[in-house]
Amino acid sequence: MGQKLVKENIVLMGMRGVGKSTLGRAVSQMLSWPFIDTDLEITKLYEKKTGFKKTAREIFQEGEGEFRLLEEEVVASLVNLDRHVIALGGGSTLSEKNYRPLTSLGLLLCLFLDKKNLEERHKKMAFILEGISFDSWYEKRLQSYQNYSCVWLRADRSNLEGVVRIIAGKFYGKG
Repeated sequence: MGQKLVKENIVLMGMRGVGKSTLGRAVSQMLSWPFIDTDLEITKLYEKKTGFKKTAREIFQEGEGEFRLLEEEVVASLVNLDRHVIALGGGSTLSEKNYRPLTSLGLLLCLFLDKKNLEERHKKMAFILEGISFDSWYEKRLQSYQNYSCVWLRADRSNLEGVVRIIAGKFYGKG
C-alpha cells in the first residue's frame, strides 16, 4: 500500500475573536481527535525558553516581532501531525515562513464573520489595536487569509452547533 500524501488535519484560521478555539474544541471532541491551539503552544514555548508564564496576549504586548518568531517555531513543529484539529492564531498567516508548513497540514478552513459583527465582538472582548484602525487591521488580515487556498465558513455563534456539524460531518462523515 502506498504512502498517504495528504494529512487529515483540520486547520482553523481566521481573525482574532472569530471563534477558532471554541469551534476547534467542539470539532475535536466530535471527531475524537486531539486539539491544538497555537496560542497556547506559544505560551508553553515561551515558558520553556524563559522560565516565565505569560498569556499569548502578554507575550504579544512585549513585542510582536518576538511573538511572531515563537509562532513560526510552533507552526513548524506541527508539520508531522495527522488527524488533529488545529486553531491558529489570527496573525499566523502574516508570516511568509508559515505558508509552506500551513499548506502542508491538511484541510484549511477560514472562519469569518462580517466586519460589523467582528468589530462588535472585539469591543466586548476588549481587544486593543495599537496604532491602527480596526478597518486597516481587518483589511490586512483579510488579505493574508486570501493568500491561502482554503474553504471559507461563516462562524456565527447563533449556529455554532451547525458549523461544527458542517466541519465534522461534511468533511469527515461524522455528526
